[in-house]
Amino acid sequence: MTTHRASLRIIRRARTTTGSSLIEVLITMLVVAIGLLGYAAMLTTTLKNNHTAFLRSQATFLANDVLERLRLSRTIAISGNCNVAFGAAPPNSPNQLTNCSSTLRTDLGDWKTLVGQALPAGDASLSVGSSGTATITIQWDDDGDGVVTSFSTNSLI
Repeated sequence: MTTHRASLRIIRRARTTTGSSLIEVLITMLVVAIGLLGYAAMLTTTLKNNHTAFLRSQATFLANDVLERLRLSRTIAISGNCNVAFGAAPPNSPNQLTNCSSTLRTDLGDWKTLVGQALPAGDASLSVGSSGTATITIQWDDDGDGVVTSFSTNSLI
């Protein structure tokens, strides 16, 4: 008889089980899923911002590169005949910057080509005033959405 009473207790306990542990597991899975989605969003944002910083660093290096090229031919650059516009053909193309020295024209053409290669949809402009102040503006499309990111700097050559 004792066995019969023990088995009845087990049956009663089984009937009173409400499934709360299953609900707890489902809630835990939901919380973990939301946490993983948040982590994925944070990782994606971090990667995008890291890429943006990389492109901005590239623009800074390219601006310093052209400044050094201008400083090598300072007198010719100050003449104002070696300015480069956005969208223009590279200066070392035929019939471009005809009043600029061939060495500086080649340097500026190589630089403009580098801007196009290093930055997505990259383009640049360069203007040197008679006082020797160079204004360099570099533009690129950061993430392919058509919005242009711009970097501009002024320096004495």
